[in-house]
Amino acid sequence: MGLRKSMILTPLLVLLVTVDITKCCYCPPAPFRDQFCESPFAIRGIVESGDEVWNDFERVYTRYTVRVEQVYREPSDETIGDSLTISVPYQSSMCGMTLTEGRDYIIGGYVYPSDIEKYEVNGCGLTEFYENLTADQLAGINGAYGCSL
Repeated sequence: MGLRKSMILTPLLVLLVTVDITKCCYCPPAPFRDQFCESPFAIRGIVESGDEVWNDFERVYTRYTVRVEQVYREPSDETIGDSLTISVPYQSSMCGMTLTEGRDYIIGGYVYPSDIEKYEVNGCGLTEFYENLTADQLAGINGAYGCSL
């Protein structure tokens, strides 16, 4: 009886340990409209540069400088032509991602009450190349979605 219990419990224990170790980011699929309307901030911007930010052991996130081309939601203190700093987690377990320098994006993400890391976007947020937007998406971000601010 002891051998049978260990044959059942050992694989179960291995599974539980594996599940605990493999924590990762999960983003449920969301339509573009929902991502846009649920983002506390949304802009059209061109990524100018990205600077790596490290803690004592590893790269934590990238701080991107983005030139604002149009403001759709939130950053009321930013105007067209200004540069905005957007933080993006680096690690995939934190929904990390990279933005491409020189590319024009629609970016929607989170706003935090901080002067340094005020705006953040991750792999679950809205990051689409502007040139890839459909006519319906362009109409939506320009008011057709009717999102409340």
